[in-house]
Amino acid sequence: MSAPVSIDGAEFARQGECLEGAAPLSALARLQDLLTDTDGTVAYRLAGTVRRDGKPSIDVSVAGVLRVLCQRCLQPVELDIEGSRKLVFVPGSTLGDFDDEEEDTDYLPSEDRISPLELVVDELLLAMPISPRHPEDACPVSLPLVVGAASSGQSLN
Repeated sequence: MSAPVSIDGAEFARQGECLEGAAPLSALARLQDLLTDTDGTVAYRLAGTVRRDGKPSIDVSVAGVLRVLCQRCLQPVELDIEGSRKLVFVPGSTLGDFDDEEEDTDYLPSEDRISPLELVVDELLLAMPISPRHPEDACPVSLPLVVGAASSGQSLN
């Protein structure tokens, strides 16, 4: 199913709606500068519910393979990315009352419309490592340990 451009997140949650599909990496503009190529898709699922405390929420989950530059050798590396987060909708005037109340939970103003694909991108960015790298000793290029070490044969991997 193709994701709508925007939804009323609080109403989506109250109605218990579910949106799932596969988004082409080429359609996720905010990721483009981080990727070495945009072939492939990421799976996503947005499931609306109302919590026990009466607040509408959406569970966002993503999974896919992203190809980015290894920060050690600057060669492409594939990252298996999985992430999930709960979005809880509260009146905008009370938004500041909910900082860090629950881990992996974010609070959004119930009055705003949201973009499902932007939520997918947000979750992908949060799930990515800060410094993506190949596994230890798996970089395809050997790098000098320190300036001048290249002549002694020492390397980072």
